This record gives sequence, C-alpha cells and structure tokens, in this order.
Amino acid sequence: MWRAALLGLAGCATVPVGNAATVFTPSGLESEPIHEGVSYVGPFAEWTLYDVRAQMRNEDLIAVSSDGAEVRATASLVAFHLEPAQLPALERQVGPDYYEVLIRPTVQAAVRRVIARYRALDLKSNNVAQIEAEVAALVAEGLKPYPIAIDRVDLRTVAPASEALTQKIQSTAVWEQRVLVMPQEEALARGRGDALRAAAGAVRGEHLKVAPTLTAATLRERRDAAWGALLASPNTGVEVEGAPMSSLVEVQP
Repeated sequence: MWRAALLGLAGCATVPVGNAATVFTPSGLESEPIHEGVSYVGPFAEWTLYDVRAQMRNEDLIAVSSDGAEVRATASLVAFHLEPAQLPALERQVGPDYYEVLIRPTVQAAVRRVIARYRALDLKSNNVAQIEAEVAALVAEGLKPYPIAIDRVDLRTVAPASEALTQKIQSTAVWEQRVLVMPQEEALARGRGDALRAAAGAVRGEHLKVAPTLTAATLRERRDAAWGALLASPNTGVEVEGAPMSSLVEVQP
C-alpha cells in the first residue's frame, strides 16, 4: 500500500490491477473507493492504494502453554483479503498499515490465548487442526468490526521451544499409543488362553476315559505286543556279543 499525490491538474488516478484506492479530496475522504484502471478524482486529490487480492503472510509465533512451557508455532500462514467496497471505512479506522497495526497483533493474541488452554504434553501433531480452528475463530471475532476477511490460519508446527521437552512429549506419545493398544492385546491374550484351556479340557476328558482301562495287566500286554511287533519287523536286527553261538536265543524286553 502506498499513498500517491496528484501533482497536476488533470485530476485522473491510475489504479493497478488487483488494487483499489481510497480518495482524499479537499472536501475530505470520498465514501466510495475507485477500482483498477483510470478514474477521475478531481484536481489536488490524493489517493491510497490497497491490494484487494488474496494475501498471505508467514509468521513465527511464540506462546506459553498452560503449564508455563514456551511454545513455538513455526512457519505459520495467515491468508486474508480486503472487502473493496468498505475500504473507506478501513482508511478511517486503521489506514494502510492495517496488517502491522491490526492483523498481526490479533493473530498473535489469538495464538497465545489458544495455546494457553493446552499443556505442553498435549501439543501433538493430531491437535494442530483443532488449534488452528480455535485460532481462526478468535481472529475472525477480533477482526469482525473491520472490512478484513481471514481466509485461514495454518499452524505448520506447534511444539515446545525446548528440544528436551519435545523429546519428552514424543516419548509420552509412544507410551500413550502402547496404552491404547494394551486392551486389544489383553483381549487377544484372553482369547488365546480360553482356546488353550478348552483344548486342555478336551485332552483331560479323553485321559479320564482311558485311565480306568490302563491296568497293570493291560500295560504288560501292550508292552509285550509292542516288543513282538518290533522283533517281527524286517528292519530289526539282533546281535549277540560275548556268548557262544547256540540254536536257542531268548529275547526279553
């Protein structure tokens, strides 16, 4: 924005593309702005140019959390535009330095107020969208009396300025994730335990059915049958050491 004074008597003003201008005549501030192109403003008039296109500013903002930790919002983006028809009101209220005088302080105050609601340990990446929404609402409320529309406020990074505290927050976030997973792991372990108990109960039931039939005589009979099957197998060989050969060999289990 800049102010230009008409030095001749032609009485014309040229407004660049994407701009509008308020006009001062010897009678005072005109109630209607002039728009891009050449406009007649009268002799000895002055005009102030305003960029009415969408504009953006980057800010590095500092705030303090509810527990006293210094928090930095880096590479924050403020997008806004002016209402062309209401430029004379903006000229009367603030003037061409409206960003420095009005928007920046309002955004800074909103960020400080919102961050002050959170503990440093609660400032995680998944909270940024909520913080942005709260900041944008406060900024819009603060600028409501002025012809300035805030399109958005983007907080790219919200984190404690202390690196040690940032690492502590990251570690806390990891443990919080583990705590959230624990109920699921507990449910899975309980399900596996129930399945193992059911299987063990089935095996125990089978053992209880078989146990009464396993008498000493039955076990001896099964042992002898097993030895007989082993000796009758074609893959079984018998070697006798330390005794003379005889026609009779007795094999015992």
